[in-house]
Amino acid sequence: MGDCKRFSSAKQAAYYAGLVPRVDISGDTVRYGRIINRGCHSIRRVIVQEAWSLVRCQHGGKVKEFYQRLYLKKGAKKSIIATSRKMIEVLYVMIRTGNFSILCLKIY
Repeated sequence: MGDCKRFSSAKQAAYYAGLVPRVDISGDTVRYGRIINRGCHSIRRVIVQEAWSLVRCQHGGKVKEFYQRLYLKKGAKKSIIATSRKMIEVLYVMIRTGNFSILCLKIY
């Protein structure tokens, strides 16, 4: 991701990685679809693989809890993408603030 100062928010960092939904707007109707096909595919691939490894790991911590809570409602693939996006947001905050002690504390 390089220098995080080029992103003004964690949402923009997630967009850069391609972990945001496609939005179709027509009149008053807003529909959210699959994740966008833009962004850095290599970052997305690495973050998703890391999320899978943390979810399957015995010591997954807050990441695993977040995934399991979503899994009951949305299924495996949507939940892992949401978990990956949350991980990108936490990484953005860690790099931006320089506080690396919040590694897994901010994932709700």
